[in-house]
Amino acid sequence: MPKIRREIQLGILFALTILLFVWGLNYLKGKNIFQRQITFYAVYDNVSGLLESNPVSINGLKVGQIDRIAFHPDGSGKVVVTSIIGRQIPIPANSVAYLGSPDLVGGKQIMIELGTGPAIIGQGDTLQGVIKQSIADDIATQFMPVMEKAGNMIVKMDSVLTAAHQILGSENRELLNNSFRQLDASLTSLSNTTAQTENLLRDESGRLSEIFSSTLSVIKNIESQNEALAGIVVNMSEITDSLAVSELKATINQAGRSLQEFAALMEQINAGEGSAGLLLKDESLFRNLEAASAQLEMLLEDIRENPGKYFRISVFGR
Repeated sequence: MPKIRREIQLGILFALTILLFVWGLNYLKGKNIFQRQITFYAVYDNVSGLLESNPVSINGLKVGQIDRIAFHPDGSGKVVVTSIIGRQIPIPANSVAYLGSPDLVGGKQIMIELGTGPAIIGQGDTLQGVIKQSIADDIATQFMPVMEKAGNMIVKMDSVLTAAHQILGSENRELLNNSFRQLDASLTSLSNTTAQTENLLRDESGRLSEIFSSTLSVIKNIESQNEALAGIVVNMSEITDSLAVSELKATINQAGRSLQEFAALMEQINAGEGSAGLLLKDESLFRNLEAASAQLEMLLEDIRENPGKYFRISVFGR
């Protein structure tokens, strides 16, 4: 009897050992044989970075783990992911199983977004699988245009540096050196001129102050006599206008009188009055004047040819 009792104890101990081994092995795999669990599936096009035993979470809390990853039996190349979670968590049938990474350093996992439908998934059901872009992928996507622009900028900078290298060749370098030397000489000359100007202003500061003071005094005097000057200008303007009007009026009156006198003279000439009128109207007077002029001309000619006939010239004063 004692021997049989010992064998029973050994059997019970062996069974407990096997049970603990199986429980521990399943526990390490995420299965709890003492807890009610369900298995569900999700299908994805690509499961890069996802490993078996990676967690399954809801709202950031781990509720299960991935049990198996395998190709879809229909030969389409899609991947079926088998996950195990506890039955105490009711998951609506229209929930979505997102595949992604919750942070930058964490591995891939399945994140369940609970739906709002009344139906609850059961053993062996399939949830809609969606690949969610990770934060690193988001950063890479956002920085890709920046990287492309940076690459283009680097290419342009390389072109600019190449052009600058060509410009800074031996010949062009000498030209640039000459230009810089000339610029330095110009700046030196400008600095000397500035120094001379400063010295001149410093030496003549007293005279400049006197000139400015005198100018300011004159300006103040002019400002103080502004009203008087304005009155003088107005008076001068009035006098000038009066003179201009009076002179113009006198000139017009004189011109009128001259025209009247000239008209009267012309009337007298036309009437044959006066010497000019007689000369124009009396033909016999004109003839007599013409004959007298001819005789006078003959007399002057005879005097020129025979001066002794008319003048007696004595050498001794007799």
